[in-house]
Amino acid sequence: MPLKPCRHCHKDISDIAEKCPKCGMVLTTNVPEAQGFAAVADTFKLAYKQSGDVGSAVKAVLKSMTPPPAPGAENPQPKYDRATQVKEFKRTCNECKKTWHSLSEREEELKSRLNPCKAACTHCTEPVGCTECRKGCFGVAGPDSAETLDKTLDSLKKCPNCGSGNYSEEIIIYERKK
Repeated sequence: MPLKPCRHCHKDISDIAEKCPKCGMVLTTNVPEAQGFAAVADTFKLAYKQSGDVGSAVKAVLKSMTPPPAPGAENPQPKYDRATQVKEFKRTCNECKKTWHSLSEREEELKSRLNPCKAACTHCTEPVGCTECRKGCFGVAGPDSAETLDKTLDSLKKCPNCGSGNYSEEIIIYERKK
């Protein structure tokens, strides 16, 4: 009988167990869908009883429903030192399989220039600005307008071959050339 760790107490238990024999955590992945709500309620009750905190209980429910990370994916974000390294996104289109690269610093720079444009909208409450303020940041047209910055940032996240925004992404970090 294969064993797997309980998502709550990490004790090894049978992969067909509905509850952890140590902590009582309901294993929602092994419970038939018709009993799914009851399993979530049981998990919440147990976590709330143990912690006394609603937020912790909700986190326990979400954790019990989240599949464990794939082997080797425990730390998906590699460490990055901006002073000595260059970080880029290697993106592969899931539609046409084209691969392209985008510098993280370029995307961050565009976002930082775009945020004041979006915040400058005084005639609406839209979090991303309205069509009026996207015509130009502070009345400026051309390469510094909010619309242009937004389109440029959007183009970095679309396949240059087919225009799809459906892509997988890998972060690559290089040492800076001296």
